[in-house]
Amino acid sequence: MTAPATRHALVLDMLSPTRSVDQAAIAALDATDWAAIESTIKSHRIAPLLHWQLQHHHALLTIPAPFRALLEASFKRATLRALELQRELTVLHRVLEDAGIAHLSLKGSFLAFHSYPKAALRPLRDLDVLVHKKQVLAAYQAALNGGLKRNEKYPGDPLAYMKLAQHLPPLLSASGRANVEIHAQLLHPGMVALDEPDALEETRLWERSITRSMGTDTLRFLAPTDLLLHLIVHAVDHHQFDNGPLILSDIAYLLERERIDWPGFWQSAHAGNWIKSSVLTLKMTERYWGPQPIDWQDAGPIEDASLPMIIESASLLMLRDYDTRSDTRLTQMLDDKASWRARFAFVLSKVFPSRVTLASLFGTPVNSPLIYLGYPRKWWSLITHRLPSMLAVQQNPEAHAETRRLSEVQHWIHGDHPPPHHHH
Repeated sequence: MTAPATRHALVLDMLSPTRSVDQAAIAALDATDWAAIESTIKSHRIAPLLHWQLQHHHALLTIPAPFRALLEASFKRATLRALELQRELTVLHRVLEDAGIAHLSLKGSFLAFHSYPKAALRPLRDLDVLVHKKQVLAAYQAALNGGLKRNEKYPGDPLAYMKLAQHLPPLLSASGRANVEIHAQLLHPGMVALDEPDALEETRLWERSITRSMGTDTLRFLAPTDLLLHLIVHAVDHHQFDNGPLILSDIAYLLERERIDWPGFWQSAHAGNWIKSSVLTLKMTERYWGPQPIDWQDAGPIEDASLPMIIESASLLMLRDYDTRSDTRLTQMLDDKASWRARFAFVLSKVFPSRVTLASLFGTPVNSPLIYLGYPRKWWSLITHRLPSMLAVQQNPEAHAETRRLSEVQHWIHGDHPPPHHHH
C-alpha cells in the first residue's frame, strides 16, 4: 500500500493539465490504494474532472479499466445532475423574483454553467444565494411559501443560525433533490459583526454584479473579481482547504473566461487581510494549472522562502479525509493553545456552548427555558460521536501529519509562530 501523501500527490498531478504523471507510481498502486483514491475523489467531488483530465491531458496513462469505468459513470451522472440543478436554480430564482427579493447566485452555480467547459465537471453541493441582510428572513419565508421545505437535518432556529453562520438553516428544494442555502453575508460571522456590512459586501458589490442568462431566465451573479476573492476566502479562511482541489480548477477556468480587475482585487484582499490566503491559492493554481493571467503588481512583497513548503502542505491538505476533517481541525486548534489553561477553556466552550449555539442546533428559541435541555443532547452527541472520532484521530499517524500541515499553513497565513507540538 502506498503512503497517503504519495497517493494524494498522484491524484493532484492527474487532475492537472500541465504536470506529468509518473506511470511507475500508478503501476505501484494496489487494490487498497485504488479503493482509497475512489473514496477521496467521491468525497471531494472530483471524479468527473479527473475523467476529463485523463481523457484530455493524460491520455497515454495506463489506468485500471474498472477505475476508468467508475470515472466515466460518475461523469454521466454529473451531466444529468447538472441539468437537474440548473432547473432547481431557475425555480429558486423565480420564487425570489416573484417575492421582489434581490438576490445573487453564488460560487458553484456561476462556475459550473459559465466557466467550466462542461457543467458536469463542477458538481455542486448546494445552491447558494445571497440576499440583503435586511431581507434574509423574508427571503427564507418566501422560499418556504414557494414550495421549498425545511431540511430535517437542520432544525435550527433561523435567527440563531444567522448569528453563527453566513446563511440560514439549509432548505430542501420542492423536489427534495437539492439543498438551498440563503446567505445573509459572504463572510463567516466570526469575521464580522452581524449589524455591519462585511468587507465583501459593501453596496458596490451589488452594483458591480453581472447578469447571465440561464435558459429563458436572467440570473444575477457576483462580478468575477468579487467571485475570485470569495472563492479564496471560502476555501482558505472558512475551510482551511478541506473542501478539496476544485478551488484550483475553479480559479483556472474563471481566469480563462473572465477579466479580473486586479488592482481592485488586491485592494479588497489588503482591506480584509487576505493577501497571504490569495497569494498562496493563486500560486497553488499556477503550480497545478500552469501560468495564469495574474497581475501581481499590487499584491505587495510576496517572495517568501517558506512559500514552496507551504504550497506543498496546503496542496496535500486539499485531499484530506473529508469525514474526519472537523476532528483534525479541532485537534489542531487544541494543539495550538499555548497553555493548559487555554486548552481547558477551549474544551469547556465545546462542552458548554452558548444558548445561541444550542438554538442553532436544535431549533428551540434562545429565550425559551427549554433551551437548556439542549445540553444533555449536545453531551450525548459529544460522548457517542465526537469523542470516539477525536480519539481515533489521535491514534492515526496520517491524521497527525494532517494536523501538522494544517498548523504550518495556518501559522504562515496569520504570520505567527506555531507553539511546539504537544505529543498525544
